[in-house]
Amino acid sequence: MPYDVRRNYGGCKGYAVIGPSGVHGCHPSRSAAINQQRALYAAESANKSNVIDNTVTPNKNPKPIKRKKKIKKEMSPEDLYNMLAPEEKAYHDALVKIKDTFGPLDQGTSSIWVGYEPPEQNEDSDIGVMCGNCAFHYEVENGIGCKLLSFLVEEEGKCRLAAIPDGLVNILEEEDNKMDEDMTQKASNVSVGDMVSWSSSGGTARGKVVRVIRNGKYNVPNSDFVITGTPDDPAVAIRIYRDGKPTNTIVGHKMKTLRKSNMFGNIFNPKLLIKDNSSNIPNDSMASNARRGLELRDKYNRGGTGVGIARARDIANKKNLSDDTILRMHSFFSRHEVDKKGKGWNAGEEGYPSNGLIAWLLWGGDSGKSWAESKRNAIMRRRETKKIWKDTPFEV
Repeated sequence: MPYDVRRNYGGCKGYAVIGPSGVHGCHPSRSAAINQQRALYAAESANKSNVIDNTVTPNKNPKPIKRKKKIKKEMSPEDLYNMLAPEEKAYHDALVKIKDTFGPLDQGTSSIWVGYEPPEQNEDSDIGVMCGNCAFHYEVENGIGCKLLSFLVEEEGKCRLAAIPDGLVNILEEEDNKMDEDMTQKASNVSVGDMVSWSSSGGTARGKVVRVIRNGKYNVPNSDFVITGTPDDPAVAIRIYRDGKPTNTIVGHKMKTLRKSNMFGNIFNPKLLIKDNSSNIPNDSMASNARRGLELRDKYNRGGTGVGIARARDIANKKNLSDDTILRMHSFFSRHEVDKKGKGWNAGEEGYPSNGLIAWLLWGGDSGKSWAESKRNAIMRRRETKKIWKDTPFEV
């Protein structure tokens, strides 16, 4: 039978492993739930009982598990807004005004790309980067909403437009140091339009790269300063930003002294909030379902097509999938949802496992359906989005 992993489902505070008969176990982490999912499939393959719970898998108490307290603090949206720095409040108010004028940012042909990620895709919730800590969220009876969007969001989801007060993104000192090292980009990674920071006598300075010199000299405007750049040691001309606004001052620095940065610091740190959306790597739960589908296909020699088998191999190997493939996945799940009503879908029924179940698993199962739907929505929004941040520090 198919097993999937869902967050905060069926009374579990954490990750639930579910099957047709309900919740089989609750776990504090996704990896622990994946381990149980794999154990369930392994036990089923070994012809063990069709009803398997946590007594034979890592967590022996299938009941809600209290997760370790993370960064989320019980604060009202008003409290979060009041904690924002002045420039952050200005950013918050500007986006709300845009939404009030033109409608929710996820709708319309000229909508801004929000880049919302549900909890299962948000790898930064452990350090506090989540909707529940963002000043844009508000509480409703059946969840939380966002002042910028038309749909309900989840507490541990996130988007690239977050406005999170200082202190709620908790990065341990050693992680912070590591990130600083990671954010110190190699010369080839700093280009025109990047926001950068560097150490100055007055503290940390920030600005936007206007020119990169890799072979020759450059006279810095309105100064007697000349910078020289070589392929091995490039130089950079930077327009200084103060209080979030560009100035008329341009300075020169060696690229090796710079860090990719942002004038608002960690709140809009691309390391935390902006992912490369070309990354469409299937998650572990999908991979487990695909492998199970291939096992059943090999055993019964039925269910699924050649395309489905090829898709299962890509998913099982966690191959980066193209946008077009994701759209085909979404189309498959939309067409074949009805197969769940057929005979042989559940263990113990005549004809189990049905051809429809095998095909469903080949495409990633229920986890694949949720993943493909989320990715498809992001693809469609991205295709419809018109960039309005061009030539600003928020340009992506």
